[in-house]
Amino acid sequence: MINELSTTMHEKLEALAQQQGLSIDDMLDALLATYNRVTKPSIDSNERLHRISQAQLFKGLFEQSVDAVILLDLDGNHIDCNQRASELLGYPRNVLKRLSVREIVKQDEQAQSKNMLQRLLSGEILPPYKRIFIHQNGHEIPVELNVECMFDEDGNPLYIQSIVRDIQERQALIEQLKTNETWLGTILYSIAEGMVIHDHTGAIIHTNPAAHELLGLTADQLHGLTPISPNWRTIHEDGSSFPGETHPASVSLKEGITQSNVVMGVYKPDNSLTWLSVTSVPILSLETREIDFVIATFTDITALKTAQHNAINLAVEQQRTALIADFIRDARHEFRTPLTIITTNTYLIRKALEKVGMENKRLKQIDDHVMLIQKLVDALALMAKLDFLTMLDLDILIKPNESIATLAQKIQEQLQGRQLIVEEKAPHNAYVATSDTYLSEALDFMMDNAIRNTPDNGTIILSASADEETVSFSIEDNGVGISEDDMQHIFERFWRKDIAHSKEGLGLGLPITKRIVELHNGTIDVTSKLDEGTTITMTFPRAK
Repeated sequence: MINELSTTMHEKLEALAQQQGLSIDDMLDALLATYNRVTKPSIDSNERLHRISQAQLFKGLFEQSVDAVILLDLDGNHIDCNQRASELLGYPRNVLKRLSVREIVKQDEQAQSKNMLQRLLSGEILPPYKRIFIHQNGHEIPVELNVECMFDEDGNPLYIQSIVRDIQERQALIEQLKTNETWLGTILYSIAEGMVIHDHTGAIIHTNPAAHELLGLTADQLHGLTPISPNWRTIHEDGSSFPGETHPASVSLKEGITQSNVVMGVYKPDNSLTWLSVTSVPILSLETREIDFVIATFTDITALKTAQHNAINLAVEQQRTALIADFIRDARHEFRTPLTIITTNTYLIRKALEKVGMENKRLKQIDDHVMLIQKLVDALALMAKLDFLTMLDLDILIKPNESIATLAQKIQEQLQGRQLIVEEKAPHNAYVATSDTYLSEALDFMMDNAIRNTPDNGTIILSASADEETVSFSIEDNGVGISEDDMQHIFERFWRKDIAHSKEGLGLGLPITKRIVELHNGTIDVTSKLDEGTTITMTFPRAK
């Protein structure tokens, strides 16, 4: 069948060739040329459509780009630009196309731009870089350039394509961030609270000066430390060790929770102890939502802790003093009855002996010791009462001149040959604010001390003086005096140079006097020389 078709086709071609006056081969060449002419137009149309699509695509990208696009020739002159370039630089497109790079770049950057052009033409691929363009109205525009030289198939440069990104907002944001960073840094460095920032591993990456002072370590010494570093010596309020893994920052890192007002004692390198109230806050990453770092702030509460400790000690001391005062008061009551019986019986025995013309010196000794015991019990009761007091209601005004005059009159019988000189140097309008009879008792103790330590025929000078701010009482004697070694003990309770207690005195007079003076917001001063005498001066604020 195929052979029959071939034979038929060959016969027809021969017939057609004879009609055209051509050979079979010429006829075939003619048919092929006709075929090519028929099919050629369709191939050209496809290429034309493809080329049109490519051009439209390029033009669309060129015009719709959010960045400015500028095409330059090899000398840096503008060939073309998109609308965004016109808007960015403020020139109409037809004007901008006639400009060169040199006319839109800041003057002091033109040399750099020329250098960039040469590098591009040499085939170097440049990373994005920044330039300052000049707007038509003269203001500066910070931009980021992504520039590339386009080459043909033979490697010859054709033109330069420049994509220009406006970074004015970015620069403004960066400046704002810098300002904020400076502002935050200023706040961080100026706050009184200590602050340390731990990264996600627990290492300290940032500190402030307050932290350096509170922890006793420099920034370099703190950098890199973690809560579990052996450098720390920390304790709980009860004095027990504070393990690093339980530090507030450690807990915030591990569990992601805020720790507030955790009390921690920290030993500085100099071994001093600082009490801190610590708060730690975990900060999460916005991207991963994992803990990025922990901010720990702490306040020095050493003064507060000391005050609390002192308050507790004071309360304990007050309780102890109250117990002692109660005991002394009860003991005083219990002592009074047997002492009264002893005193009464010695009196009756003395009277009975006097009737028969007899005298017993031991009765005098009994009376003296009974009186000494009574004075001791009274002094202990007063000392306990004064210890319990923290302040007095100073609502009674007295004149210093009247006080020493009254004292001089009261002690005349006790002088026993000693000369008493009273000097009233205080003006009559000077007053001292006191409470109850405490000030009189202090004067009594001072005078008793002077009488006991001044020999017969000695002199005691009792004086009062005042200036604009203070009022003073002084008692001066020319008695036995006090040595320098003994001066440091004179305000100690029950201290007596006479260890055997063979002489009069309880060792409570000066301690009680000192306590009374302190409760009156005054001061007491003792000056003395051995075998020359002693001067005791009490100074009080002058009542306005």
